[in-house]
Amino acid sequence: MKDKSGRVHALVLSGGGANGAYEVGVLKALLCGEAPVAGNEPLDPDIITGTSIGAYNSALLAAEMVNGPKAALDRLQDVWINMIPRDDSTGHNHVFRYRANPLDSFSPGYVAAQPVDVYRQFTSDLTFLATDFYRRGLTFFMSQGDLEQRLLRLADLSTFISNEPEYRLIKNTINFERLRQSEKVLKIAATNWRTGELAIFEKADMTDDKGPYAIMASTAIPGIFPQVEVDGEYYADGGVVMNTPLSPAIKAGADVLHIVYLDPDVRSIALQPVRNIIDTLSRYVTISFASAVSGDIETARRINLGIEVLERAAKGESLSRSDFSPLVLAAGRLEAFGGGKTHKKLVVHCYQPRDTLGGVLGMLSFGRDRIIDLIERGFQDTINHDCEENGCVV
Repeated sequence: MKDKSGRVHALVLSGGGANGAYEVGVLKALLCGEAPVAGNEPLDPDIITGTSIGAYNSALLAAEMVNGPKAALDRLQDVWINMIPRDDSTGHNHVFRYRANPLDSFSPGYVAAQPVDVYRQFTSDLTFLATDFYRRGLTFFMSQGDLEQRLLRLADLSTFISNEPEYRLIKNTINFERLRQSEKVLKIAATNWRTGELAIFEKADMTDDKGPYAIMASTAIPGIFPQVEVDGEYYADGGVVMNTPLSPAIKAGADVLHIVYLDPDVRSIALQPVRNIIDTLSRYVTISFASAVSGDIETARRINLGIEVLERAAKGESLSRSDFSPLVLAAGRLEAFGGGKTHKKLVVHCYQPRDTLGGVLGMLSFGRDRIIDLIERGFQDTINHDCEENGCVV
């Protein structure tokens, strides 16, 4: 619903795997009226967009908003704390599991609870891996190219990871009928793996059959989770092309955007004394994502400056040469951001952690204690939010 000034609010939730628990903390402050930046009034957004784990959080929120923002937040928090860290069907978290993991046999509680299922699943995993290795072996011997290249093509981490627990989590926690009937605008970003183009799934796509796969497509981190087929096309994590779906929210009519971004300012991440592949990859990803979202926020800032120039011109004020710079720069992106609609000044609030949430490895760490800690960090950062420090556009 619009606020007292008639402005349309949007939530923009970025990707980051298990670090998505931080988003729950931010939302706890915003939706429950404990965030000074929102005037300590419960935020009731009209538009919700999300990428990767933000896509799951967005879909669950949109489905539960019928009962009000606080009820939606309570449901989201309960799922994160009590369901995601524990999946009784696999003995691990409710997002992914490792195929044919021998450590499963050393979990007495899990094996004692469902011994038949444990060994049936282990046998099924071995069959899957054997079939996959056979197919890869045929490709190796029949393909052209150098031996080194063919050997590298044999490697695929996603072969050993099953996201079947995530499918059951989505089916068990999101009411897709209620989601389709929701008054909220929903935009979920994914990447078309064949064309490399951005794909946006909306409420009409959230059928009981298609919806779970659309969300899984947005969360399919390349190299870790397999691509997901939806309507004959394969899709991967939306973060490949748009980790923070700001422009879809603006195109949908948002005036005030609340962006929850899961990476800190790159400058706050200390350089390690000894280089290693994990830290290097983590910093690379952080820089890439930060560059994209910073560019969008800067565009919003320039659009505001351009609109101010137009307003001054309409009043008959004389313009200097320097006034045309923000106007020209903004004009090139107005169509991309607004689709030709009447443009209003944007307010962009950015919420992000002050330091790293664990980098690449943290994205796959779904332990309950860690989730509770991340929720609290997100909550505290939001109730102590400083717009100047976070580079908000106000």
